[in-house]
Amino acid sequence: MATRLTDEEVQEALDECAAEPVHIPGNVQPYGALVCFDPQTETILYASENCQTITGHTAASLLNSSFREVFGRELIHAIRNVAGQPNFARESVSLGNVEINGQGLELHAFGSDGRFVVEFEAEGDIAFSDQQGLDVINLMIKTIQNCTSQQSLLDLTVSLMRHLTGYDRVMIYKFDQEFNGEVIAEEKRASMEPFVGLRFPSSDIPSQARAIMARVPIRFIEDVDQTPVPLLAAAADLPPLDISLAVSRGVSPVHLEYLRNMGSQATLTLSILLNDQLWGIISFHHGKSTVPAARLRRVLSMFLPIFSSKLETLLQSEMLEQIKHVEQIKDSLMLQIGEDAEMDAFLPGIAPTVLEILNADGASALIGSQSRNYGQVPGQSVLDALLQLAHEDRTRVLAIDNLVERFPQLQKDLNGIAGAIVYAIEPGRAICFFRQEIERKIAWAGNPDKTIENVSGHSRLIPRGSFSTYLQTVGGMSEAWTDRDLFFTHRIWEIINSAERRALLNTLNRQQALMIDELNHRVRNILALVRSVSSQARRRYGSLNSYSKSLEARIQALAAAHDIASGESTHAVSVQSLIRTEYLPYEEKDELQVVLSGADPQMRADIAPIFSLVIHELTTNAAKYGALSVAGGVVTVTVERSLKGYSVIWQESGGPTVSEPESYGFGSTLIREAVPHEMNGKATLTFAKEGVVAELFLPDELFDLARTGRETVSITRTEGETLSLAEKVGFSGEALSGTAMVLDDNFVIAKEMGDQIADFGFQDVVKFPNAQKALEFIDSELPVVAVLDINLGGGRTSERVAQRLLEHNVAFVFVTAYGETAELSAQFDNVPRLRKPVEESELKRSLAVQLSRR
Repeated sequence: MATRLTDEEVQEALDECAAEPVHIPGNVQPYGALVCFDPQTETILYASENCQTITGHTAASLLNSSFREVFGRELIHAIRNVAGQPNFARESVSLGNVEINGQGLELHAFGSDGRFVVEFEAEGDIAFSDQQGLDVINLMIKTIQNCTSQQSLLDLTVSLMRHLTGYDRVMIYKFDQEFNGEVIAEEKRASMEPFVGLRFPSSDIPSQARAIMARVPIRFIEDVDQTPVPLLAAAADLPPLDISLAVSRGVSPVHLEYLRNMGSQATLTLSILLNDQLWGIISFHHGKSTVPAARLRRVLSMFLPIFSSKLETLLQSEMLEQIKHVEQIKDSLMLQIGEDAEMDAFLPGIAPTVLEILNADGASALIGSQSRNYGQVPGQSVLDALLQLAHEDRTRVLAIDNLVERFPQLQKDLNGIAGAIVYAIEPGRAICFFRQEIERKIAWAGNPDKTIENVSGHSRLIPRGSFSTYLQTVGGMSEAWTDRDLFFTHRIWEIINSAERRALLNTLNRQQALMIDELNHRVRNILALVRSVSSQARRRYGSLNSYSKSLEARIQALAAAHDIASGESTHAVSVQSLIRTEYLPYEEKDELQVVLSGADPQMRADIAPIFSLVIHELTTNAAKYGALSVAGGVVTVTVERSLKGYSVIWQESGGPTVSEPESYGFGSTLIREAVPHEMNGKATLTFAKEGVVAELFLPDELFDLARTGRETVSITRTEGETLSLAEKVGFSGEALSGTAMVLDDNFVIAKEMGDQIADFGFQDVVKFPNAQKALEFIDSELPVVAVLDINLGGGRTSERVAQRLLEHNVAFVFVTAYGETAELSAQFDNVPRLRKPVEESELKRSLAVQLSRR
């Protein structure tokens, strides 16, 4: 019977748990079989009871038999080859696929106490080919290389891992100094309760289990309801076999009960090691029994050190950024301090900024027996004690987060302060910053308090039965001080007593001079551009009136471009907003004459004026002589991603018949020459009979590629509104409810299409490699939209899945690498078939059409 624990019982139960011999469980998981033999005599000393099911040989017949005679000389030769590797005693080594008794088996081997251990498992689902595995690794490496922060890497990794493995939930835990775990990233099925932000006590993973996790980076449990398979020994006096490195190592019954309470049927765990220390884990959970394919596990094992290396790099970069930020703040604070100010005089001036940075509640400047205070501080007796304590070690910044524990006799003078950071500047002088006592609220996954049952006279911990959020309040301490806080406090003193103030002022003077020079340069460029426009217009137009109108229109185009640049960003401007600004004056209220579609890259603000002038000339020409000069005329403007840049295609139709002009005016010359000269691009202007066509190529250097806009596909205007077809059915980029499904046997292609669909707004996108898994999903959770690869390999198609989706009226499209030749029944004639590789805009429009029909 379970009871509440006393402190002594808690420790007894924890000690009992920590003493569990997880390295010698005496059993294996039923999906695999294990055999151990003496490398000298090749005699089999241990065998799992299920050997006959997997290898065709009973455990009884294997024990005391020759491994060579049973399994052949070729397998012995392969094992001895890998045994010569230095890591054979430190990790399980794959022997690849071997055929035994007509069955394809995956084999692993490792060394244990001088013996050779071999594991056998059925080949099962291979997940993907070796080449696809390399493609997946390459894709994941390239993807995480673009991450610029720790959190972006973690979020991207759980997303990649879930889509790659198909598990229902993938989490990343980070351990603290006591090995309590916190979920800091998560990807899951939409219907599951989130765990991100919850903490798990260190007792969930005992120390001996963590020690194995640091040695064995990958571990999975096939089924929490499994019946363990005993490991039999050839003689009663043989010691228990250490199978820490075994892939199929048996599982603690307490851990299986824990996972059942958690709602997981199968799990997979990857250990994250930084500097050879266990930093955290990537934890996978699934609602059905599953064995991840050996090739998939190899891909995960290859990816893990790459991920860890990237994480370590980002953590170091973030620390450097914090130091850089502190240095910038230091420079800012130096400007607030007068040349000859004493420490106690300037404290009120800089204290608000410093306290905000340190998240502190008070500050004191200590000079002998005097103090200059700001905010909430303890009594003078505590300040005197801190000054004395700090001077005992003036080589470092002293940080305390429990003053009651440090000065119990001074508790009455703390005034609600629990934490202090102190730096002794010189004899008799110090600076201090203080934090109030806080009640920390920790969100646990279930109540962390332990319950116990007595089994054969021993205290045994019972895994908690609920993982709902449990808030625990902890008092008596301040928020912990960080390394950044210590570093910043040290720099505060350097602010006080440093000659850098004068150097900084000199630097600022130099920077100000440079900024003035840059401003003068830009003004001169604008004036030169206006003068050029004026000169060209004067030569082009004969009358003063036409010259005046032309000049005014062109200067307005420049002004509009500058308005957009200054209004939205000083660094980048939406290309579509620049184009739209030029043609809107020519739009009729009840007729859509300009269709703008495609990408929306962000153009550098200094390029926007000349680009707007080019678009202005195209628009003006169309309004005077082309498609915008008559009712029914249409201008189609498409912005497309090209190799190393973007293409802007302007095409007119429905206007007057066009002929090649006898001479080119300022507008045509500007379009042809400004793009290559000012933008390092290319421009072609074609006077086709049906309408003018302009093609502009603009290189990547003109854009801020980190800020890309979403595609806009305009349709016929209704009641004065222009909405994209995707927006009409909800593809506005906002979060969409429901699940989107991708069925494709190629992981790389499925990943790409899944990412595209996620960009449309779907937060939950599932991918399946075969029809059977897709059908199982549809039976349990109906998707909102789906993308189906027609040909799934091996002569199989997705027609059964399409039929099921049709029955449930689910919007879907086909994709194929075989064009229109793929044979499907007539009932699918109205379903779009997209040719691989599928453009994002094409996929978006096709899904939008299918959804609108439903």
